[in-house]
Order: sequence, then structure tokens, then C-alpha cells
Amino acid sequence: MLLMLPGLGRTDLWGSDETRYAEVAREMTLSGDFIHLTENYEPYAKKPPLVFWLMVGASKLTGAVDEAAARLPSALAGVGVVLLAGWLGTILFGRPAGFWAALLLAVAPAMVKEARLARMDVVLTFFVCLSFVGFALFERRRAPGWVSFLLFFVPLPLGILSKWAAPVFVLPPVLLYLLLTGQRGRIPWRWLVPGLLIVVAPLVVWMDMGEYGRIVSGNVHQKPFYYHLLRYPLVLLPGVLLLPGAVWLYRSRSIPTSERRGVLLLLVWALTGLAILSLSGSKRSNYLDPLLAPGMLLAGWFAARAVVAARSGTTARFARFPAAGVAAVAVLGGLALAVYPDIVNRKAELPLALGMVRGAGIGAVVLGGAVLLAALRGPTTAALAGLAMLTALPIAAQHQVLFPHSNPANSVRPILTPWRTRAGEDAKLGFASDKGSLSQKWVYYSSAKVHRIVGRKGLDEWLRENEERFVIVRQDDFREWTAEIGGTLPAGVRVEADSRFEENDYVLLSNRKGPGDPVLLAPPSQLPVER
Repeated sequence: MLLMLPGLGRTDLWGSDETRYAEVAREMTLSGDFIHLTENYEPYAKKPPLVFWLMVGASKLTGAVDEAAARLPSALAGVGVVLLAGWLGTILFGRPAGFWAALLLAVAPAMVKEARLARMDVVLTFFVCLSFVGFALFERRRAPGWVSFLLFFVPLPLGILSKWAAPVFVLPPVLLYLLLTGQRGRIPWRWLVPGLLIVVAPLVVWMDMGEYGRIVSGNVHQKPFYYHLLRYPLVLLPGVLLLPGAVWLYRSRSIPTSERRGVLLLLVWALTGLAILSLSGSKRSNYLDPLLAPGMLLAGWFAARAVVAARSGTTARFARFPAAGVAAVAVLGGLALAVYPDIVNRKAELPLALGMVRGAGIGAVVLGGAVLLAALRGPTTAALAGLAMLTALPIAAQHQVLFPHSNPANSVRPILTPWRTRAGEDAKLGFASDKGSLSQKWVYYSSAKVHRIVGRKGLDEWLRENEERFVIVRQDDFREWTAEIGGTLPAGVRVEADSRFEENDYVLLSNRKGPGDPVLLAPPSQLPVER
């Protein structure tokens, strides 16, 4: 909670996703319509409504749909995911494994980062984990059948209402696990039909089939098929450092059958999800959020076993696995940077990737040191090293990942405030090109509709209207446009201002008439650049 909840409203909304989703929730409160979603005052059907409803609910605590209200649902879901991971680990392996899994997940830089962003993925992860808790209670006979049924099926439609992909992360791995363990006869067929009806209902009501086809076909967020395979070990830091040990333990014949089945369930969960994501045409690192829990549960299981070994004086054979984990992360991280050059080319992603590696390095040193000290000095010294880990990893997560990713200086206000003063709050504004998040942030922070203009023809038509209009153009596009017409501005078009935002230079044009020199919003050197 100390990593995920404090200071949620301390920075402006980051990137286009956060701003877009906050704007949908803000317009929901303005219209009072909680069914028909809008963004930029136009119909919006790309995402389901649950997270927007939660943002509106959070705004009752903050007084408005501000940065804190937009991020609070994701942060609370992040805390819930950590608690559910501990519960699931307790069911599968016992309380010590649940504790270590929850601890590793709570300090994982990827988990902390995602939980502090106003997006859907951590809320989806919460419902996916809750479904697996329901299945584990059913499979281990730890709860009455109706309780397991509710905990398994009810989170699925809620996950769909958070983000469409919820059943994909639950139903295939559960069915495959039952087939692999020869438990097909335990499938409660009399409950399966009503359960599937519960799952299908929100799909029928809310699913935008065009959006589903867009994601599957890969028309958005296109990446190579191996993208998620290379990213997954990195987002599992620091738990990935212990995964070689978990694989080694799984092969041991001394492991009880119940624990072996628990490990198999987690492996099927992670590998099935990876396969589905790799086959999908649309790929982003945050799509891996529902697969963080199985990886950390495997690592927590190994950590619990290592502690038992330390008490019995047989820790030496465990000590080599954190070192193997460090080597594996180094190899896969280097391979990711070499094979997928987009990580290097995008200046915003490289510091984040390197920051996660640096944070993992700190965690690796402490984890490896704890195991080695346990072998040499005993479990008491190892416990002290574990306390150092609790300090080192959160500090690494905050300073190496969160601060660069959510730059407190990144704000659209140095551009927005002078523009509104110069043009007037009721002026019509268009965006002719925006490869960053400026147009999304402009809509949210100005509460004004933005007209998106496509192509040179659209730009010409927009500025040739009789009423006074403004348009923001990227400076590169502006130069190309003026070069095509002889290097000068068309009659009746004037440059009002220029500025810099998110490593892009922008020009503010208008068709208004009257004397006066153009006024710069702010010199580019004085404006913050999002890193």
C-alpha cells in the first residue's frame, strides 16, 4: 500500500491512455449518462465501462475526476492483486509460499508502475486472480461448491467489463490443466452452462466487435511475435531471479503431489497466456499484467522452500539459483535490446527498461546475498538480509522506474494556459497532427472539444472557414505543408505561437484577422520534455 497508494495525484496524467480514460470518466459525470460513453464529446466504444464507473466513484472522494480519482481504482486493484496472490499461494503451497509470493509481487517494479497508472490492466488482473482463487478452492476442495462457482465465474464478466480479454487468461489454462491432470470427470457440467451464460452476457451487451477484430488482426500496437516472450522475464523482476530454482524443484521427485499440481497450474496459466498473447496481432507490455501473479507465485514457492532448507542446514544447493536468474535476465534483456530495436529507438522506453534492470540488479544482489548468508551464517543473518531487500527493492522501484516514467515536471499547462488566454476559451481548436499525447491532454485539461483534422486537404478546409479557428500542427508537418505551396503561408493564415512538448515541436496557426505580432507560448528550452 505504501508503494501503490500515496501521491497518486501528485503528477499530471501521463501519456495518451491515462488522459483518454480520465476524460471518458469526466464526460460521464458531466452528462450523467453511464451507459453511452463519450471521449472528446464523441461516442467512445473501444473500452468497456467498469473502470470508468470506478473512476467516477473515486471522484466522490476527491471532489472531481482528477489525477488521483483516475488512478485510485488501479492502485486499489494492485493492492488486491497482492493479497489474492498471497491467498492463492497459501491454497496451493502453504502460508510461507503465499507470503513470499505476495512480497515479491508487492515490490515488483512492473506491478508498482502499472498499479499507479489510470489504466484497465491491473483491474483486469484482479478479477483474473480472483477466478483462479475460486478454481483452486474447487480443485483442493477447500470451500463449498457454490462458493467456488461464484468466485470462479462472477469475476469473469466483471473482468470483461474492465477489459475484454478476461476469459482468455482463465478458461483455456483451466481446461488444459484439467485435461493434463486427468480431472475431466470433475468438471461440474450442471454449473458450466449457467456459468458460461454469466460470462457471455457482458460480451453480448458491451462488446465492440470492430475493436475485437482490430486487436486480433494487429492493426494497432504491432510488434513481432516474440515481443512478449522477451518482455515477460523483465516484467517478472525480481521474482524471475528465482524461477530457475522453481523449475529445478519441480523436477525433484521429493515434491508432494499437491505441490506439483500447484506448480503445473501456474505453468499452464503463464505459458498459455504467453502463447495467446504472442499469437495476437496487438502487443504491449501492459498486456502481460495478468501473467505477473503466476510467475511471482512460482518464485514465492521456491523462496519458501529455500527458507525451509536454511533451517535444516541444506541451503548450499539453493544458493546457485539466484545467480542463474541474474544470468538469465542479463541474457534475455540483452537479446531484447538487440533483437527488438524499437526499445532502443524510442527514447521514452529505454530509460524505463534500463531502470528496471538496475532495480533488478539491486534486488538480485540482496536476494543472492540472503541465500548465501543463510548457507554460511544461518537463517538469522539471512533474515536480516531479507529485511534489507524490503528496503532496497521499493527504493529501486520508486527511483528507477516510477519517477522517470511519471515525470512530475511533465505538464501540458505551460502550453495550455497561455493559449487559452490568447485565443479565448470558446475558440475552436483543431489538431492536424499529433504523434504524442498533446491532443488527449488538451481535451482533458481544457475541458474543450478538439477537432481532429486529417491530411493537407482537411487542414486547408479548416483554415478557410469564415469563423475564427485555430489549429495545432507538428512543426515538421508544417514545414512540409508550406514547402508544397512555395514556402510561404497561405493568405489569411498566421502563426500565433510555437512550443515544444514530449520531444515534438508544435506550431499554433489561426485564420483570424487583425494586427499584432505572433506571441511565443514559451521558448522550447524552458518547457519540460517527457522522458
